[in-house]
Amino acid sequence: MPSWNIAQVAEEIARRRLSQSPLIERMMDVRDRYNADIIVPVPGVDDDIPLSSLAPLLIADAVDNTALYAAQARPTISVPALDAGSTRSTDYASRRRKALGKVWDKSWMDLVLGRMYRHLAGYATSALVVELDHNTRLPRICVRDPLSAYPEPKAPEDLTPPENCGFVFGRSLDWLHKNFPATRERFQRGAGFSVSQSNEGELWDCVEWVDDDQVLLGVLGPRDAYRSWTREPREWAFELSATPNVIGRCPAVVPRRVTLDRIVSQLAHLIGHADMIAKLTYLDIRATEKSIYPDRYIMGKVGQNPRLVGHDWKGGETGEVNVIQDADAIGELRGTPDPNNKMTVDRLERNLRISSGLVPQTGGETYGALRTGRGIDALMGAALDPKTAELHRVGERYLSEVNELVLLGFAKRWPGSTYAVGFPTDTATVEFVPSKHVELLGHADGAGRPQLSLDNRVTYPIPGMDDANATVVIGQMLAAGLVPQRDARRMHPHVGDPDGAERQLLVEQLEGIAVAMLGERAQKGGITPADISRMIELAYDGLPLHKALAKVDEEASQRQAQVAPAPEPGMAMPPEMMPGLANPGEGAEMQAPPQIQPPNDDMMNLRAIVGALQEA
Repeated sequence: MPSWNIAQVAEEIARRRLSQSPLIERMMDVRDRYNADIIVPVPGVDDDIPLSSLAPLLIADAVDNTALYAAQARPTISVPALDAGSTRSTDYASRRRKALGKVWDKSWMDLVLGRMYRHLAGYATSALVVELDHNTRLPRICVRDPLSAYPEPKAPEDLTPPENCGFVFGRSLDWLHKNFPATRERFQRGAGFSVSQSNEGELWDCVEWVDDDQVLLGVLGPRDAYRSWTREPREWAFELSATPNVIGRCPAVVPRRVTLDRIVSQLAHLIGHADMIAKLTYLDIRATEKSIYPDRYIMGKVGQNPRLVGHDWKGGETGEVNVIQDADAIGELRGTPDPNNKMTVDRLERNLRISSGLVPQTGGETYGALRTGRGIDALMGAALDPKTAELHRVGERYLSEVNELVLLGFAKRWPGSTYAVGFPTDTATVEFVPSKHVELLGHADGAGRPQLSLDNRVTYPIPGMDDANATVVIGQMLAAGLVPQRDARRMHPHVGDPDGAERQLLVEQLEGIAVAMLGERAQKGGITPADISRMIELAYDGLPLHKALAKVDEEASQRQAQVAPAPEPGMAMPPEMMPGLANPGEGAEMQAPPQIQPPNDDMMNLRAIVGALQEA
């Protein structure tokens, strides 16, 4: 379809805002309870005590416990090779995977995932955007607020990423003037509305519209006026900037939980429980306060009006006495808080915990009969594992789409650039050139455009489990012979480079064999103490074991091939020919200098023949 203009965007955002207002209101209710920004009114009493400090923050705990449990497990990224039997294709796939690892690290994905899972746990939806950072020349993965995200409306059964999405944010006129100087002149000329100097700090709704063709920034209008529908949306709107979308796909991905028929958070149905708990807790505290400080009444004498001597009533805690004239008696209205109120609060809290999966163990408590660690883990697993597993599966699918956008950003925006890429846990980086290592497929899309090798998969080793439990399960699968060691390394989230880890393990095994062999030969007298000392010196200098062995072997060969100098006066033999601490013949000595040997029988016979010839 043709590119959207700002008037069309303004009208579309207004329609989506109107249709999504019930969903956004529920999301805002959850947000307000999460942030403890809500005050539950109690008729008939003064609200001098904030309710948020009296009742437990169950909504916040329900969001955080599920999100923290889901975010503490690390996902793994796998990129298949186009030709598994080709070394070149396998190497290119490894480089694409390392490029994704670099982008994840620079995007702070460990924190991004924490917020994304909080959105999914609290709102049942989230919003991720791949931005092209021109300063670092890298794609960057960002998380946006779902409350201000307006993606393309889709049917509940359609879980694919949107083709367009609008993000609304508030900015002051001062910000608009500084970042877009042309807006100052537009406001001064008048654009269908008047702007005075007094409302320079007023928030204006701006929009960032992204689709497969462009990234458009525009102003929707003053926040209060635009949202109160005092004018048509298109009358307020004007464009700030519009840039082509070089990726060619909408850079927004909007994950959402799988529900029955529409996006809805289960916590939204528990808002009434949380508010009622806060209200009853407040009333119980007020009733307890009344029982401690009861209301007093004074009965006057017949025909007399009691009068307090002095101006202020002195409380009992001061120890002073109140003097009252014409009083017959003073009484107190004492009351005891209704115990049924506490039972009602406990029942409401229990219902909320059951519906939200908040087991007491997540708050450091346990049931009276549950004392073993295995039982506590099983109960927490029954409450959290299914919810966490669903979040992990949602994350797997949508994060794979995000990775495709990242590879497209590399290939379309900076195809000829050279990057040093790798995971933070890698021992070394490799070279990545998008135009070379993001390979072309053998076919084109419907528009005749060549397709790129974007296939990847983000997976959790065991969805629903944290890293510690996943390590145990992977170890058991390996011990039972269900998976090979290579697959076990690929499954574990803390093994950033499975191929590199395999090579390193092989190196360590060979080094262990070499050290054991050296120790055995040294004990049996095959290596001199001087050579062992030299190996220790090279190891202290940071030389790897294989290089240290090669260097010591080379030095020993040169020593053994040299001829020892003549002994100094007073020496029977030169020091270079002595074994020192080594055993004789172990290779510590140089070669002895050559000596003139006495003539043998052949030489004597030759001498006789030469002499006979001379006489003749």
